[in-house]
Amino acid sequence: MKKGKADVSLRNDTFAVRKDIIVFRLNDDKDLKRTLPTGTTTNAVDDYEETTETSYPFCHIIFFNQPGMQYVAIEKKAGAFYGKIDKITKILKQNFDRMIKVLGYTVNFEEIYMQAMAWDVVKRKCRENNDYVTQVCLTAKRDKDNTKYSDYTRNSNINGFIEEGMENEAKEVFAGYKYDKEASEQSVKNIIDKMFYINKFIENNECEIKVKLSKSGIICLNEEVVPMYFLPERAIENFLIGSSISATEDVSTLEEWLKNSINDIKKTEDATTPPQKLTRPRQ
Repeated sequence: MKKGKADVSLRNDTFAVRKDIIVFRLNDDKDLKRTLPTGTTTNAVDDYEETTETSYPFCHIIFFNQPGMQYVAIEKKAGAFYGKIDKITKILKQNFDRMIKVLGYTVNFEEIYMQAMAWDVVKRKCRENNDYVTQVCLTAKRDKDNTKYSDYTRNSNINGFIEEGMENEAKEVFAGYKYDKEASEQSVKNIIDKMFYINKFIENNECEIKVKLSKSGIICLNEEVVPMYFLPERAIENFLIGSSISATEDVSTLEEWLKNSINDIKKTEDATTPPQKLTRPRQ
């Protein structure tokens, strides 16, 4: 993985367990060290201290295990890993077994590619307030016989998205960008295309991707559940804390959110049950 001009590896050594949920946090390993003044005025060496800030981007890998049904969810911060989810799965293949074998689990991963051909829009309610956000769903299908880039202009849904954005300036798209009333269709496409390096995916990966979107904003890539980052604020942070201390109302919000998401997937007319990815080996 590249961060600037430097190659960086990833560490995935942070996780928490509570009930049927396991949460892993993936970071790149380049923590940022900063030297800050302590507040005194002598300008001596002792007046400054070094602090370390956690590296970015990061994402959370969420395992939700119920009897008879196992799901793997990737909760992705805006632009984390530039949309290249296959990088995450490759890292997990190398390191996951040693991390969760003490829990009695084994994991099998498949590469997931994200590339876009058409835009769709879903509107879901924020849990933190009553505002609505607009999320852009990337639907993807690769024509192996056609090397040209996809024509986004054939999908009129993006025009509807712009119209909705004009009605409410608080609307946000998938990446968290906000568009003002003057935002053009092309500007929306350009930003999202750049964020996911869509053209590079279409150029380098000859594959057909099936993407489905549930009413709650859950994206399924090749029938793999991939929730986006519209989680209750600090839900995962509270979960990580609560898993080692005690269950609180805030901690349970993540559990409730995951259950609702899975139930929503089942209710979606054209959705299929995601394959089992997390299994407990026989004792």
